[in-house]
Amino acid sequence: MLGNRSNISECDQGRSFQAFYDFLLSSNRREELSDLLGRLQQIDIIDDHDPRLARIHFDWIDASERTQVTVRLLSEQLRRFLDDRVWLENRRVFDLLRSIESKAMRVRDIADPDVEMELDIPKVPLMLPVERPLYRRSGVAPLEGSAIEQGDHDFDSSALLEQIHIDREALVQRVLAALGRRGQVALDEVIAIEPLEHGLAELIGFLSLSEPGLEIVFDEDGRAQIKWTSDDMERVADLPRVTFARSGTEAP
Repeated sequence: MLGNRSNISECDQGRSFQAFYDFLLSSNRREELSDLLGRLQQIDIIDDHDPRLARIHFDWIDASERTQVTVRLLSEQLRRFLDDRVWLENRRVFDLLRSIESKAMRVRDIADPDVEMELDIPKVPLMLPVERPLYRRSGVAPLEGSAIEQGDHDFDSSALLEQIHIDREALVQRVLAALGRRGQVALDEVIAIEPLEHGLAELIGFLSLSEPGLEIVFDEDGRAQIKWTSDDMERVADLPRVTFARSGTEAP
């Protein structure tokens, strides 16, 4: 809750509600809506007119106020919870300080060469004025303001078709398919099931995946070698062992 409390107003639902609430608070828009609802009531082709529809925006305002009160109460409860947590942390710090002080008082008269403590020499960091760099005016890069000329219509467009697009959603589906019901799966296992098609670009796409509920764990103590074929040559990338794990599952 503490991690997602600030996202209430930033999510799509929060922004939609805020925009709706601002619309209701705008007198001009409210008058325009009242006029439209009044004109709607005057349409003869509609047989069943609901009289509550003419004042529905006032009901919306009451509902929005109740929502704001609920959010305010949640904020107050959260603030009290944080205040209690701060008080407990401060009390814990004082308990630790008292414990350290009592232990230091017990060992202050012990002449044991194995009991020692080192402190850095207290000093004030000084910086002479001449050590600071002088102001340097930043360079100004001139911009070329020549007119844009139309190019030739006849040119080789094959370079546009040779661009590589890495579908991250497809990479996520490959990882989830290899993961199955397990809690984690290694990157080399995923690639062993379906080899790389776009070489290093696709490998970087795997390493930069960001998906809710899925974490990437890099193990610097282990190594993995990922192989692929490019231009009829076998390429090998040596990198730390990479494991995809579900959120809350620790990689070995």
